[in-house]
Amino acid sequence: NRKSEEETLKEVADRAHGYTGADLKLVLTKVVGVISERKEAGAEDETLKLEHFLQVMRDVRPALLRDRATAVQISVLPWKFLVGMEEVKSSLYTCLIKSLAERERYLSLGIDPPRGILLYGPPGTGKTAAAMALAMEAAPVANFLHVRGTDLINSIVGSSERAISRLFDQARSCAPCILFIDQIDTIAPPRSNADSSDRVLDRVLSQLLIEMDGMKTSKDHPVILLGASSRPHVIDSALLRPGRLEHHILVPPPNAQSRHQYLRARMGRRSEDGEDRRQTDKDLTSFGFGEIQAEEEVRSEEFLWSLASAMDGFSFADLQLFCQESALIAIREAMGKGKQVSDLRVSTEHVHRALLHARPSLRGAEIQHPMKLWQTQDEGAER
Repeated sequence: NRKSEEETLKEVADRAHGYTGADLKLVLTKVVGVISERKEAGAEDETLKLEHFLQVMRDVRPALLRDRATAVQISVLPWKFLVGMEEVKSSLYTCLIKSLAERERYLSLGIDPPRGILLYGPPGTGKTAAAMALAMEAAPVANFLHVRGTDLINSIVGSSERAISRLFDQARSCAPCILFIDQIDTIAPPRSNADSSDRVLDRVLSQLLIEMDGMKTSKDHPVILLGASSRPHVIDSALLRPGRLEHHILVPPPNAQSRHQYLRARMGRRSEDGEDRRQTDKDLTSFGFGEIQAEEEVRSEEFLWSLASAMDGFSFADLQLFCQESALIAIREAMGKGKQVSDLRVSTEHVHRALLHARPSLRGAEIQHPMKLWQTQDEGAER
């Protein structure tokens, strides 16, 4: 009814942070298209609903976030496909998403929204993937900006500082906003270790600290900095103190259970029928996580557990490469025998052959004591 639609539009207006008139026109056009498609598919009493807008607004982002001179596009990852990282997901959900979605409740308990969060851990353990998942999960309550630390560095005097200032201006313009800087250690080394002949990184860090101190953490329009690093010990301590990157979340190497969950998601899913299967495959393939067609023996829990247990030291990136190599071996074999690639299935033989060439990228110390990545700068300097 009319009243219900007006309430929906008011809710959309409250969530459309940073959207211009042109952006909203595009959103509304796409929503009308979604409703028309559902009516043609036989849906009854299909009216304007909040879910229609949220579905479209995941794809249509504010124009302010499409400035390719500063921000890069990030492929969003459905939260449910972030397997083997339950503790990391729980920490991010509580610290970020819940604090944004239930700001009034958190503030009533004396809990301010976080100013900054650092994801740290060995390379390949899923720090960027966690941010990808967060981008989609937080879409209803916050915008998401993503840059790489190296993209902000320019040898021309003043250019790097202006890039950081422009980046934070963008984030404030479309707040609430999560600003994700990947490889943040590249722009925040300890100032005492900077080369005296080149003070670019010194100036970049100073500008970053100024912007963080200037962030207005109002209850309605917070800007939260999310950083990721595999070298937290080389980040200047001034950036890691309370009020800046104050929450530190370890993204550890996958244990046997996490590796099993990942392998099961890639190789162990049974065939499904209908539209849900096609949509799931489309979602997975969009970020390089497509299902690998495997024989029944490969999909068995016993085989997947034995495989996961034998892959100590493998990061999620290593596991992804291993799964792809297993499929490529099967493809090469099928082509050599003149078979259709569409009919192939990965067998245990293909998996074992791929395992012979697979090499773990994580060393023993990183597996047994991932917290040792976090060291004082004095210890890091001595090494």
